[in-house]
Amino acid sequence: IVEVQEVPHPLFDRKINDLKVKIDITLKEALLGFKKTITHLDGHEVIVDRTGVVTKPGLMVRLKGEGMPVFGAYGDYGDMLVTHIVNLPQELSEEQK
Repeated sequence: IVEVQEVPHPLFDRKINDLKVKIDITLKEALLGFKKTITHLDGHEVIVDRTGVVTKPGLMVRLKGEGMPVFGAYGDYGDMLVTHIVNLPQELSEEQK
């Protein structure tokens, strides 16, 4: 008898074959665009490229094939679901106003 117990990960949340992750972005990045790197569980880098587009708070982007391997289907992978959390400033300086 083998018992498998899944331990929570500080960055990723697994939903069947998909990996969910939240990334923090600034208001400036949300309005002007950004490019960020996420280090995957196996160490390879996944690029989230939103250059030149506005990113709404809570937007979820699906990155095909960047999730967990599908059991019994060699070469198939789930998706990575990236939710964008926009960190709004608490105060504005006089110059920013």
